[in-house]
Formats: sequence, structure tokens, C-alpha cells
Amino acid sequence: DHLGTGYTRQLAYHALHEVGQLFTDFERDDMGCTVLAQPQDSGWIVGRNFDFEADRMFDEEKIMKWVFPSEGIPYLSVIWAGMVGAVTGVNQQGVYISINAAGSSDLRRIGTPTSLLVEQTLRRSPNARAAADSLVAGTTFVADIFVVADNDSPDIYVVEKSPQRSALHTIQKTHAIANHFVDPQFADDKVNHYRATALTSHYRLQRGQELLQSAPRLDLAGMVHLL
Repeated sequence: DHLGTGYTRQLAYHALHEVGQLFTDFERDDMGCTVLAQPQDSGWIVGRNFDFEADRMFDEEKIMKWVFPSEGIPYLSVIWAGMVGAVTGVNQQGVYISINAAGSSDLRRIGTPTSLLVEQTLRRSPNARAAADSLVAGTTFVADIFVVADNDSPDIYVVEKSPQRSALHTIQKTHAIANHFVDPQFADDKVNHYRATALTSHYRLQRGQELLQSAPRLDLAGMVHLL
């Protein structure tokens, strides 16, 4: 509490998450996330590594936060104490959303923090398609990849979003997602190209696909093993 009021500290936590992503490409310290997804019966099994190697505190101080809003759908978030937004979550309707940091040459000074956009979307979305459309419509100032699934849809949705552009991919088969955009409209983006070629994102994507192909039918324990 001696560091400031609760509001000031919450504002700082969200700023750290957003602004920190802008500096990922300035050093060779490669911090990223990998998502693996496989169709299962009427839905999906989704596994996600949160590879943010900043400090042991970020590993030891994660919490599972149940949120019961006065308006909207209750949801569960894996987050740090003090953050209002969400970076990985699932709501009571079975809608799953997670963020993978991305990089882009596009810039915008004003926008909604992506962690707050995910929180709003979890609270308002009855299914994966509605959530994906909400994320596409949002205005952000950093680049991110959103992975969206639910209990009943035959599809998962991958939203590649820079401060100026959005791409929505509908996925119906086993899939891996790392930390670079693959949509053709980002092919000439220098920052995205750097992230794909100079850092580990492309190799993690390839490795994720190899692991999924080697295990055509996963259970929960099998997904954890791949991660």
C-alpha cells in the first residue's frame, strides 16, 4: 500500500502489461507464449504455455480469480493479484480466451488495454464467435493474437490484431499458435517479420505442430505433457 493508492497501482499493473509488450522486440530476450489446440468431440482441448520469463514472482504469484460481475457472465481468470483485466480466462458459458503477445510496425497512442478487452469480452460473450467478433471490433494500441474457443463450436478462432489491422481465422483442425502473425496482410510488416525469423516464435510454432501431429488424440494429461 505504501507504493500508492489501489487505483494507481492497478493502473500501473495494466500499463506494465501493455507497454512491456512494445519492448519485447528491442532485446534478444525472447518472451512468448505457445498455444496448442485439438478438436475433441463437440468442442476443443486447448493448452497454453505462459512463457513470460521476467522474474520468479510472475510464476509464484499467479492466482485463479473467480469474477461474479453485477452485470454480465461470471468468468474465471488466471492472472496476478491486483489486475482487473484478464490474459487467460473462461466464462460460465464455456468461452475460452487467451492472449499471445505479437509485434507490429503499426502504432496507435490511444486504445483499450488488451487485458481489459479480454475481460469485457468474457463478461459479454455467450459463444466463441461472438467473442471473436468483439475482439476484432475493439481498438487497441499494442499487437496481440487472441485465441478463442467454446464448449460447443466445431471451430476455434484466432484473431491477429495490430493497432491498425485485424485478421480473423477460423480453425477446424489441430493447430498451434506462437507469437507472430501469419495472415498475408502482415507479410510486409518488419517487426512481425523480425519476431518470426530472429526470435523463437517460428520454431515454437513448428515444434508445436510436430507434437500435435505425433498425438492425434489427446486427453488432459497428454496436453499437459506436450506443453
